[in-house]
Amino acid sequence: MPLAPHRGAGPCPQRGRAPRDVENITKIFHETVKKMTESKQRTSPGAWNNLARGINRATFGILFQPYQGCIDQATTVNSALVNKKFDDNWDFEIDGGGFFHFEPHMSFELPHHMFDGVLEFPTFPQFNALPHHWLKGTSSNPKDPIIIMDPYNNVIRKFRRK
Repeated sequence: MPLAPHRGAGPCPQRGRAPRDVENITKIFHETVKKMTESKQRTSPGAWNNLARGINRATFGILFQPYQGCIDQATTVNSALVNKKFDDNWDFEIDGGGFFHFEPHMSFELPHHMFDGVLEFPTFPQFNALPHHWLKGTSSNPKDPIIIMDPYNNVIRKFRRK
């Protein structure tokens, strides 16, 4: 059984030129997820989000809310980030997989691979049989971590580059 999702890895260590970029991205992520939840665009946990969404579609909108799926939620967070000013140049892209894929940000080993609030890439990522998408942020500064943002699961993780 996987560990409960970690809700953020804390402040980024002073490794990159612009650690406040990582702090600002983290803040924007949490604010956007909160706004989506408050406006009934999403709910937690992710599995309930999809179950309620499916029931809403099956009942032609009579039951539950028409919650956004994972790719829609990642797109909403992406839209909140793309026009923001950061010290370094950041590229945000929708990442994920179809049926039968691995998710590095949902690893069983996360607590064992965290150093100064930034994670080493796990050696055993979690397997997922269902399609899922998230947002990946990569800075032009090689000292900044790679940031994986998964609004569907309300998870943000920072990974040290290899």
